[in-house]
Amino acid sequence: ISLVRNEWALMRIGKHDVGDYLSLGNQFKNTPGYVLLETFFAYLDFVNDQLADPADRPELHAWLIRSFSPLLQQLGYTGRPGDTPEQKQKRAVLFDGLGNVADDPAVIAQANVLVQEYMKDPASVDGTLARAAVRVAARHGNAQLYAQYKAQLQKQLSPETYYRFFFGLAEFPDPVLGQQTLEWILTPDVRAQDLYMVSNMVGNPATS
Repeated sequence: ISLVRNEWALMRIGKHDVGDYLSLGNQFKNTPGYVLLETFFAYLDFVNDQLADPADRPELHAWLIRSFSPLLQQLGYTGRPGDTPEQKQKRAVLFDGLGNVADDPAVIAQANVLVQEYMKDPASVDGTLARAAVRVAARHGNAQLYAQYKAQLQKQLSPETYYRFFFGLAEFPDPVLGQQTLEWILTPDVRAQDLYMVSNMVGNPATS
């Protein structure tokens, strides 16, 4: 874990380049567990949004899908009976990274299916995967899905489920929806303690 973070720090100060960081992640992609993958993927949003030129992103996305999609396919796109906690976490890390950074069409399609199931019955989707699915679907969602997320917040949900949809509103790519979210969180409908959703919106290139 320190190696990954040190490599990232060396890249940030110009001692190494981003290719060195990506190569490191590729070398340990088959390492048991999920923590190294989680640490590696934690910085890929920055690489995609801040470092890659628009012309370079398709190549970056293709590399990520080529390198990491086989791992997710081995685990399966949905939970399986007998999954260990480690397998559930690894699936969620890969699902989130491939869906939100690499725009993997297979992951996006599965996220849309999972979210519809989750809205009907939260118990039907593994909780570890649900957060990633809600984010991926929102990142590629439209006004119709946005309205569905807002409607979920009116239901009697567990706090965990409520906040998955609440913070999911900050992920939509349409600036018009982002403006609606900003206006909404400044109303009495949103508790003052939840105003830090603004930080999530700042992290979304479409609304920052």
